[in-house]
Amino acid sequence: MTSGQGHGPLAGPGAFIGGNIPMGGKRVPDGGAMRQGPFRGTRATASAADLDSAGYARRQAEGLAMLVEIATPESRVAGRHGPPAVPRGAPWAPAVSPGVPGGLTHRPTTGQAAIRAERQAGSRQSAPRGLRRARRASKLPLRQRLAYWLLITIGLALAARFAAFWFSPGRLPRDFGSGINAADVALFAGLTFVVWHRQAMEILGWLICSRIEAHREPPGPEPGLRVAFLTTFVPASESIEMLRITLLAMLAADYPHDTWVLDEGNDPAVRAMCQSLGVGHFSRSGIQRYHQERGIFLTESKAGNHNAWYSQHAGSYDIVAQIDSDFKVRRDFLTRTLGYFRNPRVAFVGTPQIYGNVGNWIARGAAQQTYLFYGPIMRALSHLRMTLLIGANHIVRVAALREVGWYQGHLTEDLATGMRFHAGRWESVYVSEPLAIGEGPTGWVAYFNQQYRWAFGCMNILFTHALGLSRKMRGRQGLLYLLLEQFYFSGLAMIVAITLLVLYFLFGWTPADIHLEQLALSYGPLLTWRQIILLWLQRFNVRPAEERGFCWAGRLLTIAVIPIYFLALIGVIRNKQVTFKTTPKGGAQAAEEGGELRIFRPHLILAGVIGASLTVGLALGHNSGVFLAWGSVTASLLSSFFLTAVYRRALGGLRKGIRSRRQNHRSWELREAGGYADNMPSGGRGRGYPSHAKTRRGSKPKYA
Repeated sequence: MTSGQGHGPLAGPGAFIGGNIPMGGKRVPDGGAMRQGPFRGTRATASAADLDSAGYARRQAEGLAMLVEIATPESRVAGRHGPPAVPRGAPWAPAVSPGVPGGLTHRPTTGQAAIRAERQAGSRQSAPRGLRRARRASKLPLRQRLAYWLLITIGLALAARFAAFWFSPGRLPRDFGSGINAADVALFAGLTFVVWHRQAMEILGWLICSRIEAHREPPGPEPGLRVAFLTTFVPASESIEMLRITLLAMLAADYPHDTWVLDEGNDPAVRAMCQSLGVGHFSRSGIQRYHQERGIFLTESKAGNHNAWYSQHAGSYDIVAQIDSDFKVRRDFLTRTLGYFRNPRVAFVGTPQIYGNVGNWIARGAAQQTYLFYGPIMRALSHLRMTLLIGANHIVRVAALREVGWYQGHLTEDLATGMRFHAGRWESVYVSEPLAIGEGPTGWVAYFNQQYRWAFGCMNILFTHALGLSRKMRGRQGLLYLLLEQFYFSGLAMIVAITLLVLYFLFGWTPADIHLEQLALSYGPLLTWRQIILLWLQRFNVRPAEERGFCWAGRLLTIAVIPIYFLALIGVIRNKQVTFKTTPKGGAQAAEEGGELRIFRPHLILAGVIGASLTVGLALGHNSGVFLAWGSVTASLLSSFFLTAVYRRALGGLRKGIRSRRQNHRSWELREAGGYADNMPSGGRGRGYPSHAKTRRGSKPKYA
């Protein structure tokens, strides 16, 4: 959210996926009947070593290192709890439990009324003793709180100093007369929006982070919960091998559970793999009532896929955990999260969305954009009992989901559904631990499509649902939702800025009376202090040792994606229909990157407009230092992404050509070596001759 950060989520080494994976910790189906195994998860308890910050950081690093060690099927079968209870070849045909309706409705049922009464009773009673202790210990140490309040106090003082400079009467332009003119006020208001939109989002982030909660050990899970662990699969966008690795990690989770795949394509290979692993397979493919143009069964949407499964199996489970198919979970994913459902008011528990493929610079930048959000901001929102619902990986109470009308049929179903939870006065918890690791977008096309979808969905919710839902929330929660949803208007701010630049260069209309030296003296200290606060807050990131520094890749991506946010705003205003498109994962991303250069057309158009108007402005004598520097930097940044993509493509083509040339030369050498050997005297072949080819006299290399 601030300084290039956006959104759109440990135990000891023995709790991770390793060489031996227990099988007793999962429930498996047997002929359609649910079979409950003994609870074998370890109840988490806090100790002095656990709560020590150095030990916590060490366990975070150990957990991340062991997270990628996914066990093989053989090691899973040979786990310390013995073989699976059901033979691998057993057919999987889960039946619909009696009493579970064939479709989902929004009408309250007896079960809903019971859970609502239980939750209301729980709100009147005190929380369980362990939860009360956790709440008392949730504040940061006094030294850290004092240090942070000192930082933001100085930051707010610098912001007030800049505001005094900015809003002084001397800043108002006089382009249309000596007095106050509506046109001058409009120009100044536009520039004020451009400058202060970012400052406002920064200050909002500071204030939210003032409520960061300290790390706390989770309460132990309650035994006997009926738990399902879901992942989805879209054949055109995700690979089966990637799904297999994810399923092995899900099966290894310590708490008894059923594992399911929600297959959008009803792929025969996926069905066969699920049968061999003992995993439930569900598909809504070919069922018309599960493919609607709107509503909870929205076609080609993640929400519709999940809701179709819930319509048949919701009655069989109390808690459902779900992850995207590219995420690999730690073995203690469930045992570190299920304990929070001891509080009957908790609707869902969220975890960070961490990208592991950071060797690719776009994936690394996308990950860096999330550090502040999944670190201090989400920890602070959890303290306020309003963790945002993140669709990639979360755990939800089925009764709560039923009460709010299931996942909302929306492009960003997680945000829409999370708002309904909080409008219904449900609470949410965030576990700031790297419990799962997935894949980020590795190309411009995948990244821009992902960001467009998030921006479009967020702004659509703001215009159509946010006000009504916010009124039903607790006062502070509703206000924070409205403020957080302003982030994507940075696209509009850029377009307003470019419009003001063009008006100055073409007509000489200055939106504010500012000199470069004045701006540097008044704004420079605030800009510097913003970076100091950001660096200080990095100690509260999910993995402080890795998630630190200036994060240049994330900052560059934040600039590159701003025009995409404006296109999303235009789509919302035009009421454009945008369908859910899964971000390609695994090897599926490479196929989409063929049109990578074309996706920079908005950037080139904007850079061209600035460059052309700047040239005209210089000819007309409109040469204010502030606006020349502003326009030059903006045009250079916008065009640099296209030029970098061209350079990388040309360099890749050159390297490919060199490799091909070397391969052809090697093939020629091998052919020549074979011909030379055929002409050798009998018995001399292979004795005392070098292994590489020798060129015969009179012959010349021939390159294809």
